[in-house]
Amino acid sequence: MKNSLHNSIINNQSIRLPSALFTAGYQWYERNVALFNMEKKAMWAKFPQAQLGYLPDKRMMWTVQLPNFNNIRGINWTLVLIYDTDHPSNIASGSSSRWSGSVKVYPANPSYDQLRAMAIKAGRISSSSNVPHILTDSFGRHYLCTFHPEDFKTGTITTSGLKVLGQAIRWGVAFLTGLKDQRTWNDFEKHDDQF
Repeated sequence: MKNSLHNSIINNQSIRLPSALFTAGYQWYERNVALFNMEKKAMWAKFPQAQLGYLPDKRMMWTVQLPNFNNIRGINWTLVLIYDTDHPSNIASGSSSRWSGSVKVYPANPSYDQLRAMAIKAGRISSSSNVPHILTDSFGRHYLCTFHPEDFKTGTITTSGLKVLGQAIRWGVAFLTGLKDQRTWNDFEKHDDQF
């Protein structure tokens, strides 16, 4: 069950992952076993249903289902958290930015395309617009912007899987509430601490 769920999420069109994203080498969890154990303990304490897994390139990931999130019938939200190889670094490499730190949250169910369709149907965005606070990684996959850019410029935030998941849930609540209420959507669109 665990492997089939991970495989189905990894192979989902919205987060299809190339087989070789980074150069081979030691992963953060091999270098810092204490941090690895803290990450697992913290996640399972709050989300015992979270499933730990690894991508073919050995990056660590969590698959977390949030059943009936915000009472949306028929949607069991699933998020995939993927750690960069140098976690917990918040340093941008080259010209890239890490507005989510070293853990990225990819919407698996609903996928980004489904989120976008929901926003279009609710009249919150046009068919030529994108959902607010969604970033695109270097492979064209969409992930949630879970922190403020200035936090990473100043190095004031250290990411953990649990912290990023909490921000992703906050993002989801603001998104879903905004679909029902224009004022909430207006706040959600701003990049401030309203959502």
